[in-house]
Amino acid sequence: MKTRRANIFFYRSSEGFTLIEILVSLGLVGIISMAIAALFHVMNEEQRNIKARMEMATALQMAQGVLARTQDCSCQFQGKRFDSTSASSSVDIDRFKLNCLPGAPEVFRKTGVGGVSGPELIVDRISLSQIQATGNSEEFIGKFMVTPLTGSSSRIQRVIPLNVRFYTDPATPANSKRIVACGAVPISVPANLAAVAGDARCSLSWSESAGAKPIVYVVKTSTTPGGASTGGTVCSTPANNCLVTGLANDVDHYFSIQAVNQTEASAFATPEVICHPLQPVSAPTLMVSNTGTACNLSWARPAGSPTISYTVKHSAVAGGSATGVVVCSTTGYSCVHSGLPVNSTQFYSLMATNPVNSALSVEVACFVPSPTILVLPAIVTGPVGRRWGINTFLPPNNGRVNSTQAVFNFSASGGTGRYTYSIRILASHGEAISMNATTGVLTVTGDRNRNSSYEVTVSDGITRASQVINLNMWW
Repeated sequence: MKTRRANIFFYRSSEGFTLIEILVSLGLVGIISMAIAALFHVMNEEQRNIKARMEMATALQMAQGVLARTQDCSCQFQGKRFDSTSASSSVDIDRFKLNCLPGAPEVFRKTGVGGVSGPELIVDRISLSQIQATGNSEEFIGKFMVTPLTGSSSRIQRVIPLNVRFYTDPATPANSKRIVACGAVPISVPANLAAVAGDARCSLSWSESAGAKPIVYVVKTSTTPGGASTGGTVCSTPANNCLVTGLANDVDHYFSIQAVNQTEASAFATPEVICHPLQPVSAPTLMVSNTGTACNLSWARPAGSPTISYTVKHSAVAGGSATGVVVCSTTGYSCVHSGLPVNSTQFYSLMATNPVNSALSVEVACFVPSPTILVLPAIVTGPVGRRWGINTFLPPNNGRVNSTQAVFNFSASGGTGRYTYSIRILASHGEAISMNATTGVLTVTGDRNRNSSYEVTVSDGITRASQVINLNMWW
């Protein structure tokens, strides 16, 4: 009889689990534990990175303060030498202290260098590099650089160099200059302060100041000449520009600026900058009239700050005057464009300009008609037995002296065709005259010899024509 061997992997424990189920569970627990351990490792590494960056940032901030103090900076580099003729020359030191007092704590210490107490940071290198002459006698500028340890380079991604100014012994040769003193690059007065005026505003700009960063620029203003540096603060910014609003138009505003960092402040820039805000000019209204072959253009002063100039442009095509030919440029309020062709329409626009802006008027049209012509009467009617003449001499016809009357028919041509007639007495002998303003009929009534002068005028509303006539009446 054969005996069957039992599979122990499928026996269940008193809790009801098989051996294979227990083994699988243990494997899963192991995998989860490894994942958690890896996660904690990443978190710890990130915390170390953050701590390293914070430590370096704090140490560099401390170093910046040291470099700004001439006495504390000088003791760190005094006596060190470099080759001023080589662009790659540098100066290395073993430790960088918080100050020059005995037992002063160390901010940085080079690895492998001993010390009584621990520094803020152990680093791979402390150096003064990228050394350049400033142009001033025995004065140089270099970069204070701290190189992290190789093991911490992944945590400290980038170290910002600090500018430092230092002086050398003039008795030492160029290839072995000896440092005698140093300090941070002094903060300089902001240069090239400029202002551009606008409507109740001034836009200011300037050049960046030298000196330890961060630098904040303080802008002050006053309406009193020479008072800007003690005036009100209108900007405090790390940028190189500033927009000042809410200013009174047509008033001189004076501005000055200084640079400020954590250790010092520059003087205020001189001379002050003057800014004169202006109100923008509004669109002018152009008016036009015609006289003969000329168009008379006029306008009133539009709203806007003073010093407004005007440009009149012309075109023979409707809508083309804005880009047409300039016929007048003036600071006055009128312009005459003459010598235009008759029976034509001309178009004009007016541009008003001040230092803030330009504004264009609506285009206007000017009609130039042909001139009005006064036509003298060809036929004169009057009583039988009387002779009448205009600009001619007629001898007496008879001796009758009864009441006499003559009618003259004047007419006109050209122009608009809408004529109005009038007469003015130049020399008279008491005769009665009557001119019909619409028809041009002149009636003269008298009872004795006449030899009188009149001026007859006709107008079409735009142009006019006149002629002096001599009226001769005999009987």
